[in-house]
Amino acid sequence: MPQLEMEKAFVRLETMERTYEEGTTAFHAEQKVAILRRHLLDKVPVSELCEELNLRPTVFYRWQKELFENGAAAFQAQERPHRQMEEKQKRIEFLEKKVRTKDEVLAELMAEHIALKKNTWGTLTGNWVPHDVRDQVVDFVRRWSEKAEIGVGRFIHWLGVTASKFYDWRQRYGCVNEHNGWVPRDFWLEPWEKEAIIGFHLQNPLEGYRRLTFMMLDANVVAVSPASVWRVLKQAELLSRWKRHPSRKGTGFEQPLQPHQHGISTFPISTCAARSITCAAFWTGSAVSSCIGICASRCGKLMSK
Repeated sequence: MPQLEMEKAFVRLETMERTYEEGTTAFHAEQKVAILRRHLLDKVPVSELCEELNLRPTVFYRWQKELFENGAAAFQAQERPHRQMEEKQKRIEFLEKKVRTKDEVLAELMAEHIALKKNTWGTLTGNWVPHDVRDQVVDFVRRWSEKAEIGVGRFIHWLGVTASKFYDWRQRYGCVNEHNGWVPRDFWLEPWEKEAIIGFHLQNPLEGYRRLTFMMLDANVVAVSPASVWRVLKQAELLSRWKRHPSRKGTGFEQPLQPHQHGISTFPISTCAARSITCAAFWTGSAVSSCIGICASRCGKLMSK
């Protein structure tokens, strides 16, 4: 029986502790402050408060300790908020200035480092850059642009190359240089064919390039088109331009030595002919005959003079 009573006592104690714990969770922050105020200001004993509110003394003293520890924060939040904002803003400005200074120093160091690297890489403009050097430049810019947080554009300016060339290098990363020269074709003339065309032309210098083409076909020298013959002779400067009469343009006007020296004898005839044609076109019947007579008489008078 004593063992049974002990077990009941333990159960009762656990129930009381659970009740105390559940009771403490029911109090809000304002209620806790009010309970502590009754003890500190109204001088109510702790035992009475704990018995009244069904609290444990340890819970009460824990509340009191938390109040004293966190009370300083309430005073700090109220004192000089404007001053705190000013100090915070000054701190931000100081850090921003420090970051800018660091970026400037880092940029200057990177520019000097690139200048030293360019001595190793060689000239990057005006000639073909080997593909391994080109890949080293791309790797260098990619690596330090990510580490130093500096834009790729500034690296391109320091390298002294154009942006289009650098981005072309980055696109062709890992590829060898491929020249854009012409690919030899089967229909291109070989050197011996060009020499045969030039030699046949020198044997027949008075023939044109078209006639020369068919003459070479008949003689079984070479089989080419007239355009190819013209191109070969043009490159060899063996084609002579068409010889025209020398132009009198720009030589000036030759002043006559006497009056009516330039075509004066043909002027009345041409004028009379034009007048007669005009009269014949606009007049019919008797009007045409009379017009022709008048024009003929005028022409006769002018000719007699």
